[in-house]
Amino acid sequence: MHKLRFCTWLLVPALIGGAAPLHGQDRRHRPLAPNPSAFIAADIGFGRMAQDKGVAAAVREYGEAQAQIMPADSREAPLMARDWSKGGQPSFRLSPHAVVVSCDGNMAVTQGRWISGDASGSYLSLWTRDEKGRLKWRLHQRSAAASSPTPNAGDGGDDGDDVAMVRTQQAVCQPKAAKVPQEQGASTENWSADGSLSWSTHSMADGRYDLRVALWNGKVMATVFGPTAELVQQ
Repeated sequence: MHKLRFCTWLLVPALIGGAAPLHGQDRRHRPLAPNPSAFIAADIGFGRMAQDKGVAAAVREYGEAQAQIMPADSREAPLMARDWSKGGQPSFRLSPHAVVVSCDGNMAVTQGRWISGDASGSYLSLWTRDEKGRLKWRLHQRSAAASSPTPNAGDGGDDGDDVAMVRTQQAVCQPKAAKVPQEQGASTENWSADGSLSWSTHSMADGRYDLRVALWNGKVMATVFGPTAELVQQ
């Protein structure tokens, strides 16, 4: 597999309340300069609302109406997030470590660490920008860690001072990616509108489901998240 290098670093302060929405069809469809900070802000805001107002409220505010979740070590296919959130799910915190963005800037996948009480692990969130410029997540996957993480600069520690160095990568815009056959064992292959970012769920041998994400690097769709391309150290 060809791999991409994360070439940009962002310093993300704790007091990220969100990013100003972009409006209008012209803005939505023209290629944008890399703007990963808006997706990072949404990621952190999702976790903060889960802590402040509960998981169900956070899912309604930040998730699409048909958003799906893949809970840690789940042996089930992706679940409807709103139904899942009604089950009294414990609050959590999200600490993003990396983000990859489509060429046109309308879709991104964030990756980082989730922490909920003594439980923790890694996560992937697929975000999209709707016609009104709002950022909503479409799919959220978690995996469990073997043990609780030691607080560090990326996790913010216990004092709530979330300051993280976030690695970023935007898809190459030219030439446009050609849609390729999905890998064996994959469910439906999904693509961003500009064809520069793709994602699919895979059924693993042990019954778990895995999310894989690929980004156009100008030559091939390079896997950036998944078992074959773990670009961020956990």
